Amino acid sequence: MGAYFANWAQYHAKPYTHTAEHLAPISSRNDFVYFGFAYFCPPSGSTMPYWAQSPFGSCTSSTEFEIMTVEQNDEDSIATLVAQGPKVVISIGGWNFPSEFFSKMVASSQSRGKFISSAKSFIDKNGLAGIDIDWEFPCSEARTDPVKITCDQFRTTEDAGGSCPADTQNLVLFLKELRAALGSDAHISVASQAGEKNWKNMGLQEASQYVTHWNIMNYDYVVSDVPGGATMSPNAPLYTPSASGTAQMSIDYTVQGYLAEGVPKEKIMVGIPFYGHTWFAPSMSNWQEFGGQGQVQGECCGPFKNTFGAKPGKGCSQCGVMMFSEIPQLVATPNFMLKQKVILRTVHQTQLMGTLKQEPGSLTTAWNLSKPLHNMPLTMVWRECLLLTPPWTPLQTPTMEESSLSSS
Repeated sequence: MGAYFANWAQYHAKPYTHTAEHLAPISSRNDFVYFGFAYFCPPSGSTMPYWAQSPFGSCTSSTEFEIMTVEQNDEDSIATLVAQGPKVVISIGGWNFPSEFFSKMVASSQSRGKFISSAKSFIDKNGLAGIDIDWEFPCSEARTDPVKITCDQFRTTEDAGGSCPADTQNLVLFLKELRAALGSDAHISVASQAGEKNWKNMGLQEASQYVTHWNIMNYDYVVSDVPGGATMSPNAPLYTPSASGTAQMSIDYTVQGYLAEGVPKEKIMVGIPFYGHTWFAPSMSNWQEFGGQGQVQGECCGPFKNTFGAKPGKGCSQCGVMMFSEIPQLVATPNFMLKQKVILRTVHQTQLMGTLKQEPGSLTTAWNLSKPLHNMPLTMVWRECLLLTPPWTPLQTPTMEESSLSSS
């Protein structure tokens, strides 16, 4: 089992501020801790994004494809996690890192060699167990990516996207060369896609021999903070929902797809989201029903103003998202209910949350991890609020009663 640690959680408002020291009470329960995120310097000749320049990075044309940290205390945080005992893996990339840069990095033997040499040095220097490649995602389309700093401040990066079929072929070559350089004992994982259209572009069968795990991102099957995100559907259902209008995807759908592609079951890591998506739904009468349509509530920030997410929690501060650690506080607040889904009633709005227990049989209600999924060992990578540090300060591991979120 593994967990992603987010280096930016140190900036959250209290009591949601988390640093590497806060992981100590549960570090022994994780086989792996994935430190997110480090980046690498853009290709020579690129327009430097904000994070490649001071005070974050100091990239130049001569440092293209070299590993760089983003926060000034990253290496100290990594050292703290390593000292706690789990195998610490550096995770490179993430949603806000341009797919274009990955595409260009894997495009030639020379560019791959620059990255791999830098990665090996970084791993050795920091006493890490290996590397996690979070390319989102091969063959992606061009996009403009707004990164929220405050409600009034956004940093925007332009991403020209990937290139198919070259990305697929070059990713396999890259992983082969990375394995050869790091050796057979190094951990190499890939944060991989949950939808068939995108996993088909990852060369799963050919690349599986070079990776330790595919960390499947089998969550966010639907989100509310995008212009087309009106449909209310579970975040990470174990089985495909039966309700009309819901997204016809699930953890089962994705895992079956990977197995059909020839991925060995022992190389599949199932992702567990420790957050839920919310929708603004002031006219909704049946909070137990999926498949409905949210409305634009107009009070989210910047480019998210015209999306369907409800107001964010104080910890995550992301439109249409509520962290697991925020939910218990809501339970204790008058006029809130926590069951299969959460309807948040205030004077101004009604919100529907697809929480950890979306439908009967949801994976996240089964805290007994010995239950098999397709007769495969159930291994998990869990994430909170799109890779936020878990809320252990320390809290106890939930019991079945605490985690079931009341099925009645």
